Amino acid sequence: MRIPSGCSKLNRPEIIERVKGLIFGAVLGDSLGIATQGMTRDEVKRVYGEGPIKFGLSNDEDMDGQIPFLRDDYRGLFDDNDYSGDVDQLLLVVQTLVENEGQFNLKSYAKKLANHLEKDKRDGYNGALVRSAVLGVPKFWDGTTVIENAAESCRACVDRPDPRCMISCVILSTLVAR
Repeated sequence: MRIPSGCSKLNRPEIIERVKGLIFGAVLGDSLGIATQGMTRDEVKRVYGEGPIKFGLSNDEDMDGQIPFLRDDYRGLFDDNDYSGDVDQLLLVVQTLVENEGQFNLKSYAKKLANHLEKDKRDGYNGALVRSAVLGVPKFWDGTTVIENAAESCRACVDRPDPRCMISCVILSTLVAR
């Protein structure tokens, strides 16, 4: 995608690195969040104490006081160092944006999502914010397109019909664009 001159103080390689960081950060945050997702603060304290929670590729000898992930009905669905379906959807959003020259296309995304859900039935996909951060990247210089992309993507998220979700996704995408 062509980035118009003068729309950013950053050069193209710097923008690309920041986009990679945005995606990597979303994946890492999602992966770390599996350990405590859906738990109250008190439950986290009871299960994990002061931590740290085991994460990464360390073997048993390297655990050195780390507490392994709780393996309940939800967390038992994931392998060590795995990520949730929210990341799968983030990657589908990225594919949709790339294929449509930075424009979010609801039909294209819905088709990808339907195909994906046929293969992966492990969770409910409920992290609209994880998926929406990347929508501030394409055409970041055009605020209208950023807002339209974020709002349109929320229409595809049947798990988040609440208008507060759409507003939060638009705000996050706009912040990323700036």
